[in-house]
Amino acid sequence: MKKPKLRRTIVVIVLFFMLAGCNSRISLPTKEDYMLITHIKDSVISIFDPSELKVIDTIDIDFTINAIGKQDSNHLLFTKENDTGLFTLNLESGEIKEIVNTLGSGVTNIYDPIESDYIFLADSNLNQVLFYHKKEQEITDRISVELSPMSMTMNTEENLLYVTNIGSASMSVINLEEKRVVKTFPIIDRPSGVFYDGSFVWVGGHGPYGELNKFIYGFDPETGEEIGRIEVGLMPIALYGSESSELYVVCHGSHEVYKVNTEAQTVEGQIEVGQNPYHLIYDEPYLYTTSIDGNNISIIEKEPFILKQQINLPLGPYLIEMR
Repeated sequence: MKKPKLRRTIVVIVLFFMLAGCNSRISLPTKEDYMLITHIKDSVISIFDPSELKVIDTIDIDFTINAIGKQDSNHLLFTKENDTGLFTLNLESGEIKEIVNTLGSGVTNIYDPIESDYIFLADSNLNQVLFYHKKEQEITDRISVELSPMSMTMNTEENLLYVTNIGSASMSVINLEEKRVVKTFPIIDRPSGVFYDGSFVWVGGHGPYGELNKFIYGFDPETGEEIGRIEVGLMPIALYGSESSELYVVCHGSHEVYKVNTEAQTVEGQIEVGQNPYHLIYDEPYLYTTSIDGNNISIIEKEPFILKQQINLPLGPYLIEMR
């Protein structure tokens, strides 16, 4: 008679620890301003102080972060490699919490426009763009696009989302009010990085196999017509800018960052950085870019456009997010 009760007790204990295992905690700095740098070759997060331009801590974790974005001023949103969960990191308490466990395992990009109520997740396995509502903290919609969506940018005036699809060399245009794809047109092979300058959409990428790309391409998002191209370094895979003609391009094949003017379609500067640069962000007055194989972060002054300093990091620095 006691055995069923014992079994129930064991089940309850196991369930408790399974649920408790969804949450964990890391120790974060108490200061207000810092950068978190994820790593793709090491299970750590580097904490970088932009005011002192130095690494102030290295935190061990037991997973690899695939994609990361900012939910609000106190929470980051991220996915893990080979995991179907969506997690938050509380930047005050350091608590890591799983909030959704029904994603695919192919979410490789999180786009978090400040102007939107949503955060957008690109699932390259399921060929979907997922809508995560910031306040409701749940996935509300899943929009099917073409093969292997990755980079995203937003046209805030017309409430449109532009999505590059690596597997089909195409761009999907999603109407965010209607929550449907309204247009798809061909772009560069193996696209990566996208930027909307207020008129045109600019796209980088690897290019076709055996003929690696060294251009960024401008497209009219209404017609899909190519309106121009700007020659930069080899394999431009990340584009950063605001809704203006000033654009910064990370070229991981030639280990460079370019400054270009999309209106004039000219190059205004280029800087050599660490090997295989990947991610770039801007925090006044500097640009920061990680180098996966250089194991460092390059600090670039915007004006004048020069390399200020390189800081060594643990293996494979990957994505950067601001506190």
